[in-house]
Amino acid sequence: MRQAAMLLLLFVGLLQADIYSVTDLGTLGGSSTVAFGINNSGTAVGWGEGLTGKIGAFSSGVGGSMQNLPPLSGGTDTYAYGINSSGMIVGTSYVNGQPHGEIWNGSKSTDLGAGIFATGINDSGAVIGGDGHAFLLANGTASDLGV
Repeated sequence: MRQAAMLLLLFVGLLQADIYSVTDLGTLGGSSTVAFGINNSGTAVGWGEGLTGKIGAFSSGVGGSMQNLPPLSGGTDTYAYGINSSGMIVGTSYVNGQPHGEIWNGSKSTDLGAGIFATGINDSGAVIGGDGHAFLLANGTASDLGV
């Protein structure tokens, strides 16, 4: 009986423990928003539809508002997929209908080239993605990881 009471107390304690929390990030003015990545600081990245119907990448800190991530020069729709602990963000901008991998680092943006989808970044700044093959971009050197 005593063991059953202890198990019941443990079960009730687990039910009350916060395992995660859900936060409504809002929108960029349109009807849909998707968060795709989050770092250990709680900064989320993703994309949402704007008032004009274009898709825009964003970052959103804990309790903060959504910040638009600018597209590359001449770019239209942007998508953010990953963020590391330093706040470097990777994603894809579309320029003249072509995907371009993009890295956002503060107010600076870097174009990784046409035909590239950048999907993740680690704390060392190594970027993974695809260009028909999987690739790893580390220390300025791209490695083809195959199909």
